[in-house]
Amino acid sequence: MCLEEMVGVSVPKGALYYAASKRRLEVAIDEALRTETIAAAARYHDLVAKRETPPAQLQRKCANCSLRELCLPELSSLAPGSAARDLSRALGVGGERQ
Repeated sequence: MCLEEMVGVSVPKGALYYAASKRRLEVAIDEALRTETIAAAARYHDLVAKRETPPAQLQRKCANCSLRELCLPELSSLAPGSAARDLSRALGVGGERQ
């Protein structure tokens, strides 16, 4: 979608490459995906504005994710909300930001 906007060309499909498995997955860029992408971007901007970190959700696809050790989806239910707030609370320092 960014390429389409910047260059003015139609991009009907893309690809995801998984380095660990050395596999490529083609993805059709249709209207449903465009709508979902726009909605996801809006949710992201809302989270940033609220300074919230959404909890990770452990899913089957997590097994192949390169960020699993950083994300720690197994622990997400223990500390939902803002990571900075939760860390401050755990360390007993600072106040909560509004």
